[in-house]
Amino acid sequence: MILVPISDDNDEGHSHHHHDFIHYGLIFICIAITVYEGWLYGAHGVGALKLFIDQWSFEPRRLGDNFLRAPLWERCLILAKYLSHLENMGLVKMLAATFLHAGFAHLFGNMLVLWMLGDNVEYAMGHIRYLLFFLIAGILSNCGEVVLSTVANFRGGIGASGAVMAVAGAYLFYFPKAKINFFYFILIFWWGVFAVSARVVIGIYFLLQGAEAWLGYGSDYGMVAVWAHVSGFLFGLLMAWPLRKNRKEALYQPHARKAYAKSLATAMRERREHDGHHDHWG
Repeated sequence: MILVPISDDNDEGHSHHHHDFIHYGLIFICIAITVYEGWLYGAHGVGALKLFIDQWSFEPRRLGDNFLRAPLWERCLILAKYLSHLENMGLVKMLAATFLHAGFAHLFGNMLVLWMLGDNVEYAMGHIRYLLFFLIAGILSNCGEVVLSTVANFRGGIGASGAVMAVAGAYLFYFPKAKINFFYFILIFWWGVFAVSARVVIGIYFLLQGAEAWLGYGSDYGMVAVWAHVSGFLFGLLMAWPLRKNRKEALYQPHARKAYAKSLATAMRERREHDGHHDHWG
């Protein structure tokens, strides 16, 4: 059986806009870098690829041999102190690691979710806020993975999944009634599309990632940066409110989140209608 998420229906019942250039720019950068990684591997071998990834990913062992023995609060201080020294390139590598991926399968999963949800979040936040949100989410989710590491997974992580989970968290805040459309294929006889509430899909995934992180199954055995996923999601959920557009106007309304989601959906519908009129030749 094949089950793949293919699109979303937000609170207005539609998705994907025409002017979300930050959203598509981020996807393009991730794809371009992964293509370069593939070329590097094919042209110069695994050694060259490893050297490239090591050069642009964060190495937690630089934090010292006693890092894992320290309590959580002290780990946070050690990491913050290390990152504050700009000559260490720690912040740059935390950010760069967000755009590196361990192959096209890793890239596909992250970009599929980002493609489905990110345009809506960019429209809700605005271009500049969305860009800063994504970049900071990438850094902070990688920080979360480092400070919550165990001996088994104390290594540099790569991938946009932490930032993508932040996008998912913000999406859930902005569009609480949204649905995710899944394509299913069973043998050659049954296939089709069905919709599931985004709260169910994203909520279950977050709970599973949280359970794996707490139990250690994901990072310790599956080579998955689950603490980055958890950290990113929580960051996105918390920052969605202060980063939204027109936040002053919505702040004092009763049931502000629902009112904001409704006004956002109305604006999206009006823009689609406006774009539709200009799509036809007069």
